[in-house]
Amino acid sequence: MMWKIISLMALFVFVSACTVTGNVVKEYNDETEVYFCPFDDCGSILAEKLKSANDINCAFYDMDLPEIAEIMKNKKARLVFDHESSIITSGSAVDPKYSQMHNKFCILDNETVLTGSMNPTKRDTSINYNNFLILHSKQLAKTYNDEFGELFNKTFSGGRETLQNSHYINNNIVNVYFCPEDWCANKILYVLNEAKSSIYFITFSFTHDQIGDLLVRKKKEGLNVAGLMEKSQNNPYAEFQKLNESGIPVKWEATGANLHHKVFIIDEKVVVTGSMNPSLNGDTKNDENLLIIYDEELSKKYVSEFERIWKIIDEK
Repeated sequence: MMWKIISLMALFVFVSACTVTGNVVKEYNDETEVYFCPFDDCGSILAEKLKSANDINCAFYDMDLPEIAEIMKNKKARLVFDHESSIITSGSAVDPKYSQMHNKFCILDNETVLTGSMNPTKRDTSINYNNFLILHSKQLAKTYNDEFGELFNKTFSGGRETLQNSHYINNNIVNVYFCPEDWCANKILYVLNEAKSSIYFITFSFTHDQIGDLLVRKKKEGLNVAGLMEKSQNNPYAEFQKLNESGIPVKWEATGANLHHKVFIIDEKVVVTGSMNPSLNGDTKNDENLLIIYDEELSKKYVSEFERIWKIIDEK
């Protein structure tokens, strides 16, 4: 009964916020780009994108790359960080630490959004496993700029609900949410519940019981469910044991690099990504951004990343 109630709530929230209507502007721009760190040179790609921009707004949990900091300074970028750092430039807002400002996104020239799981740090760009997305959309950029405005004005851990969640980019639906105000876990539960054949996940911290329970149920229904988790996050609240005991193939990543993705891939057609870990803090306390992207071509790239890391773990 509890699952039915949660499912119906998630359905109502998701459909009411995300249905593509005539009000959604269809945009046809450059294709969405995705890079996977450390295999791709994410730091250099980020630097080149920033150098080519005139107007830059960024919200990062952390940053320690001197080249990126210098570009930000020269471009007079507006920045929001989670905590004070010697590398922070002037014109920045800092979360007062009630919770984490855990976002990782930039808006360039009001028309391009950079996001994913990657912070501009040495570890995240050259050691840890991360995804780095570049989306070309003025409408999506406006949605992110609205959120950035709240953060820059020091409205942390819950501003107003997002006015425009759904975007139609190159014939693909891109839904964006900001946690905690947009009930992000419900959005993940809804899209996972819609899965018909497979769910793959790559997660850093995975402690959200309802999401774990749903994966177990999908496994019992006969779907192909498998996942990768970061072993440094092994604790009594982690979903690993529950998933493993239910017969879901799930592996710890313990090679020295952090598995920093926050990704679900549904039916090899839909990608859930962003800064939010599937955890209670990620859903209800931290400032986060979450993307649900209906793009089969992009999804297959994420499947390849899943398979690549799975193979690396097997070979260790």
